Amino acid sequence: MNNGFCNLATIAFLVIKHGGKAIYEYSKGFSLEERSKNVYNFSKEAIERFKINMSVYGIENLIRGPAILCPSHSSMIDMPAIVYCVPGRKYFGAKKEVFEIPILGAGLKSTGMPKIDRSNREQAIKSLNEAAEMITLESYGKRKENTAYLVIYPEGTRTRDRDYKLLPFKKGAFNLSINSGIPIIPVSSFGGIELMPKGEYKLPREEGRNYYMMVHHPIFPRKFLYGDVSEENKKRAVEDILVFTRLEIEKGIECLKNKCK
Repeated sequence: MNNGFCNLATIAFLVIKHGGKAIYEYSKGFSLEERSKNVYNFSKEAIERFKINMSVYGIENLIRGPAILCPSHSSMIDMPAIVYCVPGRKYFGAKKEVFEIPILGAGLKSTGMPKIDRSNREQAIKSLNEAAEMITLESYGKRKENTAYLVIYPEGTRTRDRDYKLLPFKKGAFNLSINSGIPIIPVSSFGGIELMPKGEYKLPREEGRNYYMMVHHPIFPRKFLYGDVSEENKKRAVEDILVFTRLEIEKGIECLKNKCK
């Protein structure tokens, strides 16, 4: 039973089950809050069905108010792990091609996920700005556990490196942070490559199904501007916050590696 085909079939079943429910609720005028529960239910059931042991550190570093979560990315497990382990509502900036997948794409649309057209820079910026405004409005006056987050994987895709070496970071999340004032929260993960790396669906024996996550302290963009909001200084601040975020994630991965020894 534990082979790639069965695991892929399970994922497809869960997409149809929860994505289909979200589509139905969208057609019947259910609220976004109700429809978004399908994202959590999908993630919870996936982790439970695959019997993955989750270890999470640093949840206390989350803040009240909107934030951009910037996680490392090595596995298909990363998305459900973030949804399941981090309280609050999560919106993932997904590339437009994902929205073209039957049921999955319609399910993403029905749960409010922003569509990012990487081939059209202006449209991509517009979509991210709209997502930033959405999480800001949703988080206003809410308790910390009910806040809204925009999740952007700065690597853009999953790394295949078995030592969890990060891919080059794209600037989208950091431009958005500097321009909107929304803080970045780096998130490190370890164990995903041993579970479901890119292009593979096999799982190790149950005792080896361990996933580790570390949520870091928020990084506030205003600290990188020093009161100077000129375009030149913003560009420098984007580079600085990118480098700082990358260093935090790298340190977190190393820390998680040591906890696993």
